[in-house]
Amino acid sequence: MVTIPADTTPATTFGQTLQIVSEGFATGLSDYTVGEPRVEPSGRVLVEVTIATKQGTCIAGSFFALTDGGTKVENLDLSDPGILDESGQLIAGERRQGDIAFDVPPGSTVTKIVLYHGTINPPKAYWTA
Repeated sequence: MVTIPADTTPATTFGQTLQIVSEGFATGLSDYTVGEPRVEPSGRVLVEVTIATKQGTCIAGSFFALTDGGTKVENLDLSDPGILDESGQLIAGERRQGDIAFDVPPGSTVTKIVLYHGTINPPKAYWTA
């Protein structure tokens, strides 16, 4: 029998802040706040994110949404006004705020936002309803 260790990934609810440690190309400590998902008239889902780097440097990472139907969707790479700038590294004292956007299947509800630092690494954090 194989025993799988319990998931110890930091988790909280939408609207709350988690402190995330960056390792690898950027080493630092940042506060991430992920808001409640909201649906635009077009059907696109937007989620407000704030990243505030406290120490060292941080990469914003990649965000995915998980729907109530079990579909995992990567955030869209947009440069529209109000979209979170995910480029480069954040340095200590830097704060970025903006929306991440998802095209989810029609009729689906986003139940979880997942933060990754590198897609081959395990998740860094979860925000749920």
